[in-house]
Amino acid sequence: MAPRSAPPLGPRKHVRRSLIVSPGFQLRALLPLLIFLVLAAALLAAGLFYPLQQRAAHEPDLRVRTLLHEQLVQVHERLWPLLLAAGLGASYLVLRHSGRVAGALYHLHLYLNQLAEGDYQPLRLRKKDEFRLFEDDAAKLAQKMKLLATRNRNLFLSLQGGLRHLAGRLEKGEEIPRAELEELVTTMQEQIAKALDTAPARR
Repeated sequence: MAPRSAPPLGPRKHVRRSLIVSPGFQLRALLPLLIFLVLAAALLAAGLFYPLQQRAAHEPDLRVRTLLHEQLVQVHERLWPLLLAAGLGASYLVLRHSGRVAGALYHLHLYLNQLAEGDYQPLRLRKKDEFRLFEDDAAKLAQKMKLLATRNRNLFLSLQGGLRHLAGRLEKGEEIPRAELEELVTTMQEQIAKALDTAPARR
């Protein structure tokens, strides 16, 4: 496939950010917060409210017992909504931050598939995405792949031209000297060897 030229870079377009990018990953990111909230609620109920409720229930004075129960109800009515609101706010922040991580990885996934198709357009992450260094790494990778694709294409065209010329002469019934065939094969071998020598070495 012929390499495509990348269009000139323009101003970064505003992309509406989706809070949920990767449901599985972001749900796992929420697990520590959910566990903390459950443990906090259990500890408050068992370590604070239950002893206070037992103490109020064993209070001999009816008026004091009634007052203690009313105060406990008021604490319940204020504390649990506050804990729930704090949990929701923290969950939103976790989802937002994990979305920046998942968004960067998702865009990198799309970019690698795009690169495999011969599309060398630059990777563009959103402004607040994590791993913005992927943009520079992707640009270097695209440049190297584009150079390799161009060089290989030129090599194949050169080899194809030589073989077509040889096939045309053979179709005409022309007798080709052995020395000329050996020279043609040697030239092709040198071109292939040169391409292999300049290819990136595997680590």
